[in-house]
Amino acid sequence: MRKGEMDLAKKDIAVVSAYIELTSKCNMTCRHCYNDSGVAGKSFIEPEEFTKMLLKLRQLHCEQIILSGGEPLIHPEICNYITRASSLGIRDISVITNGLIFYDEFARVCRQNGVTVVISMDGPDKFSYSLFRKEENFQRVQDHVIQYAQNCEVEINMVLSKRNYMVIEDMAKFAVENGIKKINLLNLNCTGRAVNFYEVAALDNRELEECRSNICKAVKAYPEVQFLGAVNPIVVNTCRYLIPTGNPEYHVRIDSKGDLFLCSAATKATGNLLLQEPDEFRSALNGAVTSEMRKQFVKLYSDCRTCEVHTVCRKGCPLSFTEKKQMRAYCEDCRAGYRKILGQQISIKMENMV
Repeated sequence: MRKGEMDLAKKDIAVVSAYIELTSKCNMTCRHCYNDSGVAGKSFIEPEEFTKMLLKLRQLHCEQIILSGGEPLIHPEICNYITRASSLGIRDISVITNGLIFYDEFARVCRQNGVTVVISMDGPDKFSYSLFRKEENFQRVQDHVIQYAQNCEVEINMVLSKRNYMVIEDMAKFAVENGIKKINLLNLNCTGRAVNFYEVAALDNRELEECRSNICKAVKAYPEVQFLGAVNPIVVNTCRYLIPTGNPEYHVRIDSKGDLFLCSAATKATGNLLLQEPDEFRSALNGAVTSEMRKQFVKLYSDCRTCEVHTVCRKGCPLSFTEKKQMRAYCEDCRAGYRKILGQQISIKMENMV
């Protein structure tokens, strides 16, 4: 074990937040779904399993959970799960939903427990919405967003694409009209079903630059709306998992079988929260899977040492790239952004990144 890994192992690892997939079943089949959820999904987290997960997470100092799926509102115990989590000291609870389902009991439980309902609505009109989802669902989802906003705290998730980057200001207008204060602007991840859809939907350099301009206009026009998310590749983004000297705080994903992943981008489980005790879990977070990912990290980024800005860029998310040609596109975006920000040419040696 390397010195950095030894230092990490000595520290008390904390799970800051847990993204829990209550079910693999979903009432939509979105083209960009990162984990390929759909109507064929069968697995559900049972009540005793959910309680077991929460108790273990609390031993790991977790105070924030995000309930997702699949579609979490399909789960018959969703209201009881929220109440249970709150009673066990989980202070920050969110539910991510596609918005197709609305019912009063769920809205009431969310309001009583201070839960934030995060609704995936990728555009303020049918055209911008329908790149990822069925057009006929738009009006129903929009109506439900308005209903939820009248009953509890609501945020909007907006995955940026070639169809919606020009209507960000319109989305902000819709949010203000309905008392919604946060819009999460998300990059399209090249995972799950999006692998075969990425080039069709993802923003290119020109569109990304125009998108940033549109965000600035929306912020100016609607200052009461807070825009969150990583829409700009020019960010300091050190992976806390693959650099062992980082702070041992984890934001994990747990699927409906209890398998545990380092983050939402990871595809290989590091352990199982239902089968392992907290001490075993601590070891798993810094175990064989993580070590293998670190080796991949070193190999993938071997050319970064020749880059003049790598100490600022910090290489982005290592799990976003499975090969160097994907990383090349990221680097081109990064370099272009630094040219604009710093007002100078940045040279990056990329001869071996083809």
